[in-house]
Parts: sequence; structure tokens; C-alpha cells
Amino acid sequence: MQSFKQYAGKMWRHWRVALFVSVAIFAIAIFTYSPAHTLYRIETNYLVSHDPLDSTLEIEEERYYHWVMSEYVTYSLADWAQGTDYAERVRERISADFGRTLDIEDVVDAVSSGAVRSRLIVAFVSEDKTELEIIATAGYAEMVDVNQTGLEIPQFNLAQPRVQPLDPEFVIMEIDPTLAQIFAIPLRVLGSLAVGLALSAYLAYRDPIIEDRRSLKPLKLPVLGEIPSA
Repeated sequence: MQSFKQYAGKMWRHWRVALFVSVAIFAIAIFTYSPAHTLYRIETNYLVSHDPLDSTLEIEEERYYHWVMSEYVTYSLADWAQGTDYAERVRERISADFGRTLDIEDVVDAVSSGAVRSRLIVAFVSEDKTELEIIATAGYAEMVDVNQTGLEIPQFNLAQPRVQPLDPEFVIMEIDPTLAQIFAIPLRVLGSLAVGLALSAYLAYRDPIIEDRRSLKPLKLPVLGEIPSA
């Protein structure tokens, strides 16, 4: 059984390899590093309903399922808001109303949506406040226009959604960087050092060099002679 001092000595013998690997990994980590940027977010909320079906006028009609259907319509609308069709409509409105041309990928990346029962939530995120307000304004208008234009989606064949905005004005929120983004460089330094130490420990574990008679005990080999170290 090797002592810690012996094992540390073997690890030190491979310090050049460990240092080279650590430096190489650190260089790659720094090359691929991008500083954290402040993001801005606008969240818009809508109440979604649908026109009652003709069958609801019947006395024996079970109306619970129509109430559930309003939630189904809301979640379907949230899914549509994350797709390229909504993004393309927003992009075209931005071009028409603001005279700016954005890539559809930029609009898709800026939009996220969700739903809580009959409440639809559409959020917009960007690094540029001005661009954020433009996208949010166009996205807000397109969502409200669903009341007039409707949507050609199979889920809406029976009931077109009716969208009622809940927010009187936009509120721009600042998203702070996460701890991982703040400590990105120190974490990369520690990670590269950890890989170098792990490699050095592995090479020491696989090192076949016999340093003294204690290294032969696990092999149960007789010692004929030993040259003492200086």
C-alpha cells in the first residue's frame, strides 16, 4: 500500500503532462467564453375564451366540457405563439409598422409562451430595449388581431379563440445574469485544474515504476537487494 507521500511523488512526476492538459483546456474554455449580457423582458397576459357552441342552448347540454374546452383553446394558442407562423406574422407587422426587417429566427428566439388555465402568457426577451419594445408591440397586436382574423388550426374548427388583453401597458423587466454566468471564468479555471489533477492521479495510478521494497509487498516478491536513495 503506497503512502500519500509516495503517491503524491508519482503525481508530481507527471506535472508537465497535467499542466499542458490544464492549459489547453483553459485556453479552449476562454476562447469559447462569451460575457454575460443584460437581458430585458416584457410579459403580456391575455384572458382567452371562445364563443359558446349552439349546443349550449339545449337544456340537457353538459356545459362542463365547454368550460374545459376554453383551457384547451388557451394551451393551443400558447403552442401557436411559439411557432414560426406567429413569428412570421410578427415579423411582417414590424416591417409594415416600423420599417425594420428582422430575421424570423430572431423573433422565434425572442418569444416564449405558456398558459395557466384560461390565462395566456406571452413573453418577449432581448438584449436591446428598443428592439424588445418593437417586437412586443407587434406581438401584442398580432395576438389581439386573432379576434378578427381567426386561426386556421384544426383545434379551432369548432371554437375560435377570443383574446382579451389584461395588461394596460408594457413593463420592461431586467434579467440579472445567473451565478454560473457571473463566475464563468473562475469555474473554467477550477475545471481545467481539476482535469489536470485527475489526469496526473490516473497516470500515477498506472505508473509501473517500483520505488522501494514496499511497492513489492502486493506482488509478494522476494527482495534480493536494495539501493538506498541519496
